[in-house]
Amino acid sequence: MKKLSALIILGIGVTLVAFLFISCQQTAVTSAKVYMQQSNYDKAIEQCKIAIKQMPNDAEAYFVLGEAYGKKRMYHEMNEAFKKSLEFSQKHAEEIKHERLKYWVGIFNSGVALVKQNKPEEAIKKFSLAIELLPNKTEAYKNLAYAYSQVNDDSSAIQTYLKAIKIDPNDLELKDFLGLFYYRAKQYDKAIEVLKEVIAKADPKSKVYKDAIYNLAYSYDLTGQSDKALETYRSALKAAPGDKDLLFNMGRLYFIQKNYDKAIEKFQEVIKIDSTDFDAHLNIGNAYLQLNKFKEAIPYFEKATQFKPDNATAWNNLGVAYVRAGFPKKGKAAFDKADELKGVK
Repeated sequence: MKKLSALIILGIGVTLVAFLFISCQQTAVTSAKVYMQQSNYDKAIEQCKIAIKQMPNDAEAYFVLGEAYGKKRMYHEMNEAFKKSLEFSQKHAEEIKHERLKYWVGIFNSGVALVKQNKPEEAIKKFSLAIELLPNKTEAYKNLAYAYSQVNDDSSAIQTYLKAIKIDPNDLELKDFLGLFYYRAKQYDKAIEVLKEVIAKADPKSKVYKDAIYNLAYSYDLTGQSDKALETYRSALKAAPGDKDLLFNMGRLYFIQKNYDKAIEKFQEVIKIDSTDFDAHLNIGNAYLQLNKFKEAIPYFEKATQFKPDNATAWNNLGVAYVRAGFPKKGKAAFDKADELKGVK
């Protein structure tokens, strides 16, 4: 009988200890909730920490702790508390999702405002925090990459786009921007690889397609693949007819290939769009010089010197055209002007 009594007493003792332990824990969380209602977030945090110390796997305590941190704008701590809550229970999963999204929107919009205020360094912190809260929303990645570009950190921008593409590999806009930043970073082979994929999948009428083919043409151009560049420029012009930069670069490529007639044709198209384009006039004049059509070159060089009267190259080439066309006095005057601009005595 004595043995039986001892066993019963021991059992009661164990049950009593467990009851007291749970009761204290519940009291701390309850106190934390009361402090939350009173907007006393420091006290709420203090009570949650007491509860967690007593019961380290208390999902409720971690959830209330996350709420309190959120109110104090301690978002990193908030997120860590929410992670722990979800680790032990899914009870507050929907509420945590709502809280994270609520704060994400505010932080994201703050980042956008900072970019508009020309404060990219501060914007980077905001977008990085937004990504920490909701790592599967690609909007923050796009804006973070843009903020990096504003501080000339294209390497970080590229890494940011690569992370976003892992989240959504079908987002062609992400890949288009990645191609652009590879191009900016002079990683032309990588730019070509990405942009070709974008062009193959994008709607030819979309902005993404137009931007991608534009940068693809430049990437081919800058890697010395002139035939592919010209072919891509033609396709790009179908997507963006009358684009002055595309036409000019086609003219430049034709000039490099010594196809001067075609070069003149493209530069003329540039002039139809912008009659004051200095470079187009200068290069038409240069092309005529190469074709030994000196009189035809003169009016283009004259226009070029009018548009940029301090450009020594334009005056020098005008001098060459004058002399070769049989106007030595005008040629000498043009050469003298070129020497004056160069500082030659």
